Amino acid sequence: MIAVSFAPYAAETLRAAQIARTVGAPVIAITDDEASPLLSEATTALFAQETSTLGFRGLTNSMT
Repeated sequence: MIAVSFAPYAAETLRAAQIARTVGAPVIAITDDEASPLLSEATTALFAQETSTLGFRGLTNSMT
């Protein structure tokens, strides 16, 4: 499973990753920080810095 979560971290994404690990699926986490709760369920992690412009979050970093 590929799980993407940035601060504030969505509980639903973490729960989905927990379920995936329970059934033996590998979890690839794409997140913004080593303190992300998603890392506890990840078998592999990729880090992407999030940016903001004029108060709006730009999540395009995780898509490129």
